[in-house]
Amino acid sequence: VGSVAEAREALGFARENKLPFFVLGGGSNLLVSDKGFSGVVIKNEILGLSFKDDNESVLVTAGAGENWDNFVLECVSRGLYGLENLSGIPGTVGAAPVQNIGAYGVEAKDNVVSVEVIDSVGGELKLFDNAGCRFGYRDSFFKTPEGKRYVIVSVTFRLKKNGNLNF
Repeated sequence: VGSVAEAREALGFARENKLPFFVLGGGSNLLVSDKGFSGVVIKNEILGLSFKDDNESVLVTAGAGENWDNFVLECVSRGLYGLENLSGIPGTVGAAPVQNIGAYGVEAKDNVVSVEVIDSVGGELKLFDNAGCRFGYRDSFFKTPEGKRYVIVSVTFRLKKNGNLNF
């Protein structure tokens, strides 16, 4: 799916046909049983980047289907600090808050402002702030049974315009 509307449509189809769904990001960490999956696989390809100046920081919103490493590279090339230690991690932007990815003393939670999702039960858009994501070490609300009902469509990060590289 390449848009929120397409994601809602796929989730609606799964709901109407009483089928389970599975959201696939980049597929970098995927094993599929020889038995397959009897449900709807939603390949999240929602793209888009926006940058909003907020005095000493920049709010960066990225579509969940954006390639994570390319996203980090774009932020670094714009002189924005906060995600540079997370370069090289495979996957998509939408997976970053689910796993609370981290490396070299930095975790996604350190910069996540909010996560926009679709509620698979009713199709509504909802916004989780950082606290609502209930981040832990390589963990978040989105890995819980309740949290798995939400499909991430975008993530907003707060990045510094001036900073020091964290070595």
